[in-house]
Amino acid sequence: MHEPLHRIDHGTRTIDGVPVRVTELVWPDGGRSVEVHRTDTAVDLTADGCFDTPPTDTQIRALLHDTPHTGTNGGGDDEPPADSPFGVYRCEAEVIVVVPPLLEGDPVLDIHLAAAGGGTPGRAYADTTWLYEVHLDGTPVCSGADLRSGGIPHTHTDMAAVLAVFLATDPHTPPRLRPHTDRLTVWAENTLHPGD
Repeated sequence: MHEPLHRIDHGTRTIDGVPVRVTELVWPDGGRSVEVHRTDTAVDLTADGCFDTPPTDTQIRALLHDTPHTGTNGGGDDEPPADSPFGVYRCEAEVIVVVPPLLEGDPVLDIHLAAAGGGTPGRAYADTTWLYEVHLDGTPVCSGADLRSGGIPHTHTDMAAVLAVFLATDPHTPPRLRPHTDRLTVWAENTLHPGD
């Protein structure tokens, strides 16, 4: 693994009483990724995947509260288990994108992504297969290895937005995600078409 060329300190914040430090890494190929560490324990909250840009307090709060549940697939009786493509491909998510809530009390909704064969957060890839898991409150509700970027290069965050558009419109979207289609659509539009 390569070492970053530069580390840019974005300072410390206290989120829900927990002190965290945000650090941006600049890689030799020009890619960038942002890590979040607890300053009291030195735990890397982004060990499973970094951000493409400095995270908001809401995104950091989601990392602090994102504890995987065991013994459940997060769905009802009508949903099959969400098998992890990361286990199948023996890799970890490279980026975790938190979709902001539309309403107070909305559960944490995040999309975990990795480029098959490995990728650098912040770098755009064409003709790439993407692995993904979508979580609600830390519980996987759907996953796959069927997302492709085609001939147009996309970053991890771009592909999360493409997936969000698909999940917001597909009639086979898991029942637990259906109440969040507006949320997915609004976030995807703001991500793919900023300033429109």
